[in-house]
Amino acid sequence: MIRIFKGNKLLTDIGLYLTSTSINQAIPFLLLPILTLYLTPEDYGYINNFSAILLFSNSIIGGGLSANIMKHHYVEDNDYMKKLMGNLYFVLFLSTIIVIISAIILSSIFDIKLIPKKIFIFIPCISFFFMSFEFQRTALRMQKKALSLTVVTLMEVILNISLSLILVVGLYLHWRGRVYGMSISYIVFGFISLGYFLRKDYIDLTISKNMLKKILVVALPLLPSILGLMIIRKSGILFIDSFSGKYEAGLYGVGLNLSMILVFVTFAFVNAWTPRVYEKLSRGLEKDKITLRNSIFIFALIIFLLGFFLVFFSDLILRIMTTDAFSGASVYIPWLAFGFAFWAVREMYTPFFIHYGKQTYLAVIAIACATLNLILNYLAVNEIGAIGIAISFLISNFVAYLVIFFSVRTFCKLPISIDYKNITFLIRHLKNS
Repeated sequence: MIRIFKGNKLLTDIGLYLTSTSINQAIPFLLLPILTLYLTPEDYGYINNFSAILLFSNSIIGGGLSANIMKHHYVEDNDYMKKLMGNLYFVLFLSTIIVIISAIILSSIFDIKLIPKKIFIFIPCISFFFMSFEFQRTALRMQKKALSLTVVTLMEVILNISLSLILVVGLYLHWRGRVYGMSISYIVFGFISLGYFLRKDYIDLTISKNMLKKILVVALPLLPSILGLMIIRKSGILFIDSFSGKYEAGLYGVGLNLSMILVFVTFAFVNAWTPRVYEKLSRGLEKDKITLRNSIFIFALIIFLLGFFLVFFSDLILRIMTTDAFSGASVYIPWLAFGFAFWAVREMYTPFFIHYGKQTYLAVIAIACATLNLILNYLAVNEIGAIGIAISFLISNFVAYLVIFFSVRTFCKLPISIDYKNITFLIRHLKNS
């Protein structure tokens, strides 16, 4: 068994991706035991509002741009990739300027109470550097430099956590300390990433209209899917803040942070497994589709078992990780955990849509389910309060999963039933990978 893990490329990649993804996604979870001693639920309300708005800003400014790196990495030469990187940064810069202007206009028309006005306007600048860092991580992933990706991610996490602790615990800046810690770490590593591309001569700043057009052709169709995902995942926090206040939003955010354990496990598996999915689909063999279907079944079984484990021990985890002031977060965890579980299984089908050129399906489904989520959020928070947001999250992800499950079978003959006789394929495949 040890030899299997030691000499197996797939398991090695999964382990490295699990490490890099886990330490990145687990920052809110890891900081809970310390920050909950110094921050109130209201403080966490501000932090969660900032995180939600930042994610929306990232999606609008840089949504789909990294996909260009993935699409062209294996089929274009170095000169093309240099020009691509230069034009990606140009698009990123222009979209950042547009969003900054939009933020200024919005803040002048509406009374923004989610976070202070100055921070609201500055968020697009943070998104620019966040996406710059994402460009580097995507490039390392496509170059199959899993170890380098893990190291650079760990370095950002160390700076992120260190600054947050210094500013919150040492300088008593409360929620602002956490926000400043995140912002500074993203800006620093965004600069480092740009310097990395320049030092390695991986970037050509010559602007090409044809290249810009190609970038937008790839990125724009993916934008609805990315925004839809962010709406379902983060809009609930903003609804709770608006209707129930920052205290309840803080509790919901803590429950969300704990439930996102399922997210970084999913990302780790998807990052390592997706290239193999494309490889098998390209063969067009029926046995490969059965293998893929069985792998999705096994993954779903693992992720739901992890969800049950998380729910069963949620009260204990909260007692260990937080203070009594955050015990109310436990009511949200069952709904959020299984919502993330359905999302995780749904993600396993995404490569099928991209391989068969059905990205439009993903966009339509994302828009429809995001709209459903917004409607349910509004109705639920008015009728049953903040818990309704968590229920809406579960329903939206379950509906999205069902639509994806049946939609993929309209263009791909993917078996629905499980071939239990061959369920041991995964072990054999891992041994031979």
